[in-house]
Amino acid sequence: ITDAGYDDDTLFSDDARDDLASAIVIRVTEIAIPSLFTNFATLRKLVETGAVEHDGSDIFKAYIAALREGGFKRLFLERPVLVRLIAQETQRATVEMREARDRFHGDRDAVIEAYFSGRDPGAVTSVQTGLSDPHNGGRRVMIYGFENGEKAVYNPDRSTLMQSGPSALP
Repeated sequence: ITDAGYDDDTLFSDDARDDLASAIVIRVTEIAIPSLFTNFATLRKLVETGAVEHDGSDIFKAYIAALREGGFKRLFLERPVLVRLIAQETQRATVEMREARDRFHGDRDAVIEAYFSGRDPGAVTSVQTGLSDPHNGGRRVMIYGFENGEKAVYNPDRSTLMQSGPSALP
Protein backbone atom coordinates (compact mmCIF):
# COMPACT_ATOMS: atom_id res chain seq x y z
CA ILE A 1 0.00 0.00 0.00
CA THR A 2 2.75 2.43 0.90
CA ASP A 3 4.93 1.64 -2.12
CA ALA A 4 2.33 2.48 -4.76
CA GLY A 5 4.15 5.63 -5.82
CA TYR A 6 2.79 7.75 -2.97
CA ASP A 7 5.69 7.48 -0.52
CA ASP A 8 5.48 11.19 0.22
CA ASP A 9 1.69 11.12 0.17
CA THR A 10 0.42 13.96 2.31
CA LEU A 11 -3.19 13.21 1.33
CA PHE A 12 -3.22 10.00 3.43
CA SER A 13 -1.98 10.14 7.02
CA ASP A 14 0.14 7.35 8.47
CA ASP A 15 -2.96 6.21 10.38
CA ALA A 16 -4.98 5.98 7.14
CA ARG A 17 -2.22 3.96 5.47
CA ASP A 18 -2.11 1.70 8.54
CA ASP A 19 -5.89 1.24 8.26
CA LEU A 20 -5.50 0.08 4.66
CA ALA A 21 -2.70 -2.34 5.55
CA SER A 22 -4.66 -3.66 8.54
CA ALA A 23 -7.65 -4.32 6.28
CA ILE A 24 -5.51 -6.73 4.28
CA VAL A 25 -4.36 -8.55 7.42
CA ILE A 26 -7.96 -8.88 8.63
CA ARG A 27 -9.16 -10.31 5.32
CA VAL A 28 -6.35 -12.89 5.26
CA THR A 29 -6.97 -13.78 8.89
CA GLU A 30 -10.65 -14.40 8.16
CA ILE A 31 -9.58 -17.06 5.64
CA ALA A 32 -7.21 -18.80 8.06
CA ILE A 33 -9.43 -18.76 11.16
CA PRO A 34 -11.51 -21.87 10.33
CA SER A 35 -8.40 -24.01 9.81
CA LEU A 36 -6.73 -22.65 12.92
CA PHE A 37 -9.82 -23.25 15.01
CA THR A 38 -10.25 -26.79 13.67
CA ASN A 39 -6.66 -27.61 14.62
CA PHE A 40 -7.10 -26.08 18.08
CA ALA A 41 -10.37 -27.96 18.67
CA THR A 42 -8.67 -31.21 17.67
CA LEU A 43 -5.78 -30.55 20.06
CA ARG A 44 -8.16 -29.72 22.88
CA LYS A 45 -10.11 -32.95 22.31
CA LEU A 46 -6.89 -34.98 22.24
CA VAL A 47 -5.77 -33.42 25.53
CA GLU A 48 -9.18 -33.99 27.14
CA THR A 49 -9.21 -37.66 26.15
CA GLY A 50 -5.62 -38.19 27.28
CA ALA A 51 -4.40 -39.03 23.76
CA VAL A 52 -1.90 -36.16 24.01
CA GLU A 53 0.06 -35.38 27.15
CA HIS A 54 -0.27 -31.87 28.44
CA ASP A 55 1.40 -30.17 31.40
CA GLY A 56 -1.82 -28.59 32.64
CA SER A 57 -1.02 -25.09 31.37
CA ASP A 58 -3.47 -23.13 29.30
CA ILE A 59 -4.12 -25.21 26.17
CA PHE A 60 -4.73 -22.16 23.99
CA LYS A 61 -1.43 -20.55 25.02
CA ALA A 62 0.34 -23.83 24.31
CA TYR A 63 -1.33 -23.98 20.89
CA ILE A 64 -0.22 -20.43 20.03
CA ALA A 65 3.33 -21.23 21.18
CA ALA A 66 3.32 -24.33 18.96
CA LEU A 67 2.18 -22.24 15.98
CA ARG A 68 5.05 -19.85 16.57
CA GLU A 69 7.51 -22.73 16.77
CA GLY A 70 6.83 -24.22 13.36
CA GLY A 71 3.13 -24.91 13.56
CA PHE A 72 2.25 -22.47 10.80
CA LYS A 73 4.71 -24.15 8.48
CA ARG A 74 3.16 -27.56 9.23
CA LEU A 75 -0.35 -26.13 8.79
CA PHE A 76 0.55 -24.68 5.40
CA LEU A 77 2.28 -27.88 4.28
CA GLU A 78 -0.82 -29.87 5.25
CA ARG A 79 -3.22 -27.38 3.62
CA PRO A 80 -1.80 -26.05 0.35
CA VAL A 81 -5.23 -24.80 -0.72
CA LEU A 82 -5.27 -22.55 2.34
CA VAL A 83 -1.94 -21.08 1.25
CA ARG A 84 -3.32 -20.45 -2.24
CA LEU A 85 -6.48 -18.79 -0.84
CA ILE A 86 -4.42 -16.56 1.45
CA ALA A 87 -2.13 -15.55 -1.43
CA GLN A 88 -5.08 -14.80 -3.70
CA GLU A 89 -6.87 -12.73 -1.06
CA THR A 90 -3.69 -10.83 -0.24
CA GLN A 91 -3.27 -9.99 -3.93
CA ARG A 92 -6.94 -9.06 -4.37
CA ALA A 93 -7.05 -6.88 -1.26
CA THR A 94 -3.78 -5.12 -2.10
CA VAL A 95 -5.02 -4.30 -5.60
CA GLU A 96 -8.33 -3.06 -4.18
CA MET A 97 -6.68 -0.76 -1.64
CA ARG A 98 -4.32 0.67 -4.25
CA GLU A 99 -7.16 1.21 -6.73
CA ALA A 100 -9.17 3.08 -4.10
CA ARG A 101 -6.18 5.31 -3.31
CA ASP A 102 -5.46 5.89 -7.00
CA ARG A 103 -9.09 6.85 -7.66
CA PHE A 104 -9.08 9.19 -4.70
CA HIS A 105 -5.95 10.92 -5.97
CA GLY A 106 -7.35 11.17 -9.49
CA ASP A 107 -10.79 12.41 -8.43
CA ARG A 108 -9.85 14.48 -5.41
CA ASP A 109 -10.37 17.92 -6.92
CA ALA A 110 -13.74 16.95 -8.41
CA VAL A 111 -14.83 15.35 -5.12
CA ILE A 112 -13.89 18.47 -3.16
CA GLU A 113 -15.84 20.64 -5.57
CA ALA A 114 -18.91 18.40 -5.79
CA TYR A 115 -19.25 17.18 -2.21
CA PHE A 116 -17.38 19.62 0.01
CA SER A 117 -18.46 22.90 -1.67
CA GLY A 118 -14.89 23.52 -2.78
CA ARG A 119 -13.53 23.41 0.80
CA ASP A 120 -10.55 21.12 1.18
CA PRO A 121 -11.39 18.56 3.92
CA GLY A 122 -7.69 17.94 4.52
CA ALA A 123 -5.85 14.65 4.47
CA VAL A 124 -7.52 11.29 4.86
CA THR A 125 -6.95 10.38 8.50
CA SER A 126 -8.83 7.08 8.66
CA VAL A 127 -10.21 4.42 6.37
CA GLN A 128 -12.96 2.06 7.52
CA THR A 129 -13.17 -1.13 5.52
CA GLY A 130 -15.16 -4.35 5.62
CA LEU A 131 -18.43 -2.45 5.60
CA SER A 132 -20.12 -4.42 2.86
CA ASP A 133 -20.16 -7.76 1.16
CA PRO A 134 -17.63 -8.06 -1.64
CA HIS A 135 -18.90 -6.95 -5.04
CA ASN A 136 -17.47 -5.65 -8.30
CA GLY A 137 -14.60 -8.14 -8.36
CA GLY A 138 -14.40 -8.60 -4.59
CA ARG A 139 -14.21 -4.91 -3.75
CA ARG A 140 -15.91 -3.41 -0.70
CA VAL A 141 -17.31 -0.10 0.43
CA MET A 142 -14.89 2.10 2.39
CA ILE A 143 -15.41 5.23 4.47
CA TYR A 144 -12.70 7.87 4.39
CA GLY A 145 -12.43 10.15 7.42
CA PHE A 146 -10.82 13.56 6.85
CA GLU A 147 -8.90 16.01 9.00
CA ASN A 148 -11.91 18.32 9.25
CA GLY A 149 -14.10 15.54 10.69
CA GLU A 150 -16.13 14.95 7.54
CA LYS A 151 -16.47 11.53 5.98
CA ALA A 152 -16.97 10.23 2.48
CA VAL A 153 -18.14 6.83 1.29
CA TYR A 154 -16.19 5.13 -1.47
CA ASN A 155 -18.50 2.80 -3.39
CA PRO A 156 -16.60 0.49 -5.77
CA ASP A 157 -19.78 -0.17 -7.79
CA ARG A 158 -19.81 3.46 -8.80
CA SER A 159 -16.06 4.01 -8.39
CA THR A 160 -16.88 7.29 -6.70
CA LEU A 161 -16.81 9.02 -3.38
CA MET A 162 -20.02 10.34 -1.87
CA GLN A 163 -19.85 12.98 0.83
CA SER A 164 -21.49 12.71 4.20
CA GLY A 165 -21.41 14.85 7.29
CA PRO A 166 -19.26 14.09 10.34
CA SER A 167 -22.03 12.39 12.29
CA ALA A 168 -23.98 10.66 9.54
CA LEU A 169 -21.61 7.69 9.30
CA PRO A 170 -20.01 5.40 11.88
